[in-house]
Amino acid sequence: MPHPAHRVLASLLLLALLSVPAIGAKRSSRSGTLLSIDSVNGAEIIKPSARPSGTALPRVQILLDRAHFSPGEIDGNFGENTGKAVRIYRTKGLGSGDRVDEALLRALVDSDGEVALVTYRITEEDTAGPFAGTIPKDIRTMADMKRLSYTSPLQLLSEKFHMSEAYLRQLNPGGNFDRPRTEIVIANVQRGELPAKIARIEVDATGQRVLAYDKDGQLVAAYPATVGSTERPSPRGEMKVTAIAKNPTYHYDPSLNFKGVHADQPLDLPPGPNNPVGLVWIALSAKHPRHTRSWQDQQARLSRQHSPYHLGRSRARPSRRQRYAGDH
Repeated sequence: MPHPAHRVLASLLLLALLSVPAIGAKRSSRSGTLLSIDSVNGAEIIKPSARPSGTALPRVQILLDRAHFSPGEIDGNFGENTGKAVRIYRTKGLGSGDRVDEALLRALVDSDGEVALVTYRITEEDTAGPFAGTIPKDIRTMADMKRLSYTSPLQLLSEKFHMSEAYLRQLNPGGNFDRPRTEIVIANVQRGELPAKIARIEVDATGQRVLAYDKDGQLVAAYPATVGSTERPSPRGEMKVTAIAKNPTYHYDPSLNFKGVHADQPLDLPPGPNNPVGLVWIALSAKHPRHTRSWQDQQARLSRQHSPYHLGRSRARPSRRQRYAGDH
């Protein structure tokens, strides 16, 4: 079963557009890290490449995130999700493919103007906990816990700023993430509202992504997603959101017989950011093709392999500044 820190109920297509952490970050010329703020913020594309590396890549990843074309976890590596983000962003008049070149970087910079890395002072709230320490792999043991909390301030901070823990450490070698008022370097993912109200959301099973459009059919945002599986394919067609639950309890039904899950009794897994269904459950009106009850009743989920839709948890946090068609 994949690590729960990387899963959330995949029907998060609506709230997936909403990740805007409230932070006290500021610009800085601080250096001394292996990847200094100045080296990333001033990075240029010297040689266009379909597989870039170095300081320009994290700059591109962060600016894509700020533009609401999520590269997934910001980690300084050109992985599948970064490739998806580049390909879909390039459809905005930059041609096809996932090539990272000066034209792409210039378009991102011109559309925003903000720097990629900033400093952030860790708050009391960031370190207050309680933290779980470790999350057991066996769901029977997970069910005995009071809450499936973050395991550490490092995990909380990395998700707050859409970063991998390894990359956050790389930017802050020797950093103490457990101490309030410590200044660290983070991805500048704080941003304003979406440029337009969202009128339609499309889950692209072929491209493994979630796309958001305005009323005129213009693409406003895009997010990588794991859509369905052979065992439990995602519902198809048009559907509506029927209910939203924040910090849900996960009710495991053994009759679903998930691969790798050794539990023959119903279990209730407590809420928390490391709950297998994540921070938000959004029920849809679609019906499971093999059952008569609604999809949300049937589709208990434990892993990406069994997810109808899956999006990174940090992209599921709601923001009061996001707008949707029909809002008043």
